[in-house]
Amino acid sequence: MCISSAFTQEEKPASTPPKSESSKTQFQRTQTPQPSPEMQKLLSALSGTWAMTVAYEPSESRPKGDLGRGEVVFHPGPGGLSLIEDEHSKNATGEMFGLSVTWWDENAKGFRAVWCDNSLPTGCIVMSKLANWEGDRFVLGDEFERNGKKYTFKEIVFDITANTYTQALYQGESGSELRQLLTIRATKVPAVTSPVSKSAQQLSTLNIPGPKVQNLMLGTWSIKIKYEPSKEMPQGGTGEGTQVWRPGPGDRSIIEEEHWRNPPGEFDGFSVGWWDAKAEGQRFVWCANDVPEGCVVPKNVAKWEGERLVFTEEREEAGKKITHGEIFSDIAPNSFTQILQEGEPGHELKPTVTIRATRVMEPFLKPTSTSSPEAELHAAMAERLKASIEGDTEKIESLTADEYVQTDIFGYVQDKSAWLNEYFRPLAGLIKAGKFRWEVYDERDVRIRMLGDTAVVIGSMTLKGTGAKPAGHTWEASPQSSVGANLRFTRVWINRNGRWFLAAVHNARLLEQGNK
Repeated sequence: MCISSAFTQEEKPASTPPKSESSKTQFQRTQTPQPSPEMQKLLSALSGTWAMTVAYEPSESRPKGDLGRGEVVFHPGPGGLSLIEDEHSKNATGEMFGLSVTWWDENAKGFRAVWCDNSLPTGCIVMSKLANWEGDRFVLGDEFERNGKKYTFKEIVFDITANTYTQALYQGESGSELRQLLTIRATKVPAVTSPVSKSAQQLSTLNIPGPKVQNLMLGTWSIKIKYEPSKEMPQGGTGEGTQVWRPGPGDRSIIEEEHWRNPPGEFDGFSVGWWDAKAEGQRFVWCANDVPEGCVVPKNVAKWEGERLVFTEEREEAGKKITHGEIFSDIAPNSFTQILQEGEPGHELKPTVTIRATRVMEPFLKPTSTSSPEAELHAAMAERLKASIEGDTEKIESLTADEYVQTDIFGYVQDKSAWLNEYFRPLAGLIKAGKFRWEVYDERDVRIRMLGDTAVVIGSMTLKGTGAKPAGHTWEASPQSSVGANLRFTRVWINRNGRWFLAAVHNARLLEQGNK
């Protein structure tokens, strides 16, 4: 929640929150954790999209001060148990991309926070002091060392109304009067999704120590989950879901967003990992809708063992010490395996959950609330894209409104029945029979405008496939044929009773010199 491009901190060990059960290795509880009153107050105060001006005070690096402008989006984390911030601003010295995660620690009676931005050499920091409400002001603090000296940092969010707030940042040597660094004035604006920021859209190589295969993790993945027999699930079980991995600010961190469905219910997770040089591994914050505190920063770090990323930690459960492990292995361009393990200390760990991931050809998604209409729209879009690639007629039909109408690149208009029968079902049959496959199904430059229960989505896409060819407005098998197109699309989605349905599509050929 701070603009730490105004200063640079040295890396320090993460503060350790109370022990927390990792939801990745547990089934959902009967009673889902609920946001605390303090967390609800913070979410109510800041959730939304804000335009901001940043007034920098005169300093050695800015003798005359500076003025920046940008946008910040605050949204609930998984289960509404945390607050996630995405920030972007420009000033005379360049651009700043920031990300923060804030959650309530009931045992410590204060908020914990992680801040990441593109100016931090470490990528992210864990704020060393608890944040808290002081009346109607939200106050955060930190202490750190730089060049052998101790410094204190303070941030205050105040004058909070439904449509405005002010934010002031201070810093100085510990024990001395703090100097004001900058003042932010924010005004709430309509929630319009902009293109994904450069830190997520244009950069595809992580600036984090590790093998090259870690870059293969970036992207959107469809996951299949297998649960081993356990006390909670004697016969074992299966689940499915989606994971999205993308670079954090400055490529110095990696962000994971995931959603899956298993027999006990729905699961949402969010994590940010960054390099801890002292521990020689990836430190991370993990948030989920079934973690009582909302988020946790484990004591241990994840470490690369060759081309496998391995994390282990020992926890006490019901008076007994248990070692939990998580391994990412077999990382390839279009697949990876994730195994969760547990066992007694000193003994071989046994698998409890195996996740197999398959890449979905779609752009990185902008971070957003896991429970908002926009997040649900993103999920529906991802489901439809996956179903299009796999030829899943049932899923496509369930996501298509009865009033659906499509105009293709030739101006041919089809309603839902005609489009399914003439176009999609013949193509899906070829895909399921192994006669046709999409080699490239890439959507990019996606923009969304939310208009209440309606959303207008525009973007571009590249298609390449082999094994069939168009025959009028349908498809026919042709082993030696290949198809390809660069298109611009406009799609209209409608929300009915909490579910999103595609209601209209217009496709046009993308001209190389056309309007961008």
